[in-house]
This record gives sequence, C-alpha cells and structure tokens, in this order.
Amino acid sequence: VDTIKDWTKKHEYKLASHNTMSYLTPRTLLDRIIAFTARCQSKTIYEQIEKYGVELVDLRFKFNNKGKVFFAHGAIEYKCNIHEILKYLNSFDGFPARVMLENKPGDKEEEFKAWCEYIENTYTNIKFFCGRNKWSWEQLYKFKNEEPSMTDKYSSCNTNEPGKPQTGTYLDDLYPKSYAKKNNRTNLLNG
Repeated sequence: VDTIKDWTKKHEYKLASHNTMSYLTPRTLLDRIIAFTARCQSKTIYEQIEKYGVELVDLRFKFNNKGKVFFAHGAIEYKCNIHEILKYLNSFDGFPARVMLENKPGDKEEEFKAWCEYIENTYTNIKFFCGRNKWSWEQLYKFKNEEPSMTDKYSSCNTNEPGKPQTGTYLDDLYPKSYAKKNNRTNLLNG
C-alpha cells in the first residue's frame, strides 16, 4: 500500500491541510474544554509536512483588542510562536500557504491587511494567497501569488456555499475528527 505521500505524488495531487494550526494548545481554559469542536489536525505542522507530505497549509489569523495576532479557528486562539512557524515555512522554496482572517466581518480588517503585507514582504519564500475573511469570503488583501485550484473536502462547512456539494453533516462541524475518520481515505482515493 502506498503512503499518502506516495499516492498524492503518483496521482499528481497536492495534499493540503485544513486549519493547519488547530493541533496547538488553546490559550484559555474555556477554549481547551471546547477545543474538540475546532480541532481539525492532531499532528504538528512539522509532522504534517515532513511525515505525511502536506504541500499546502491553511493559516488562520485572529487579532485581539490589543492588536496581538494569534493562529485561530473560529473563537479559539492558539498558543504559538507565529514567527517560528513562518520561518520554518520560509525555509522551503515556494511553499503555498492560504491566509485567512478569523475575525468577524468589519473587525480588525485593517490590522489583517497590514499583517498580510508584512508577512508577504518578510517571508518571501512562502507563496501566500487568499487574504480573505473566513466569514464573508471578502478579499481583504491581494497577495502577489494566484490562488491554486482547490477542492475542499472537509466537514459540512461547504453546505451553505452556493454551487458546492455538502461534504458532511452538521455534527461534523461540532466534532471535525468524526468527519476525518469517516471520510479521509475515501476523499483521498477519489482525488
């Protein structure tokens, strides 16, 4: 049996990681209690890339009222040295990274734009793209790189997007690991 890494190379797919940083420890006790509702990854970014062959990451940023930036998924903010992760990704030549804002529409958008400009100019080996607000899908920052063609195969988040098929159930939104256990192998085999 091929490894996931071998299979994706053989079939010319890029394996992407959804909410790449959601394996991290949440910042607050309350967030730790409900972390299972936002945890899409159980492996570190290093394992995702080096062991499992992930070739595209999904970085979600959130800004608090003091202007501090965190990796986040929805309401949950994670403990992490962001610059350590970006330096790691920058050590590769042209590693693609989708960047999204996790704050609600109209909240911290100027901070996000400035952040996108900063990381694009600082970590020049990373192929940043997207620059959208997760909630409204509004383009807030236009990176120099074009967005790759992607097919999303994760939870039921797609159910309210016009023209996209439902990929799961609403229960999957509460516990993404259940969707992954049930569907990852089939999704991979079906491309």
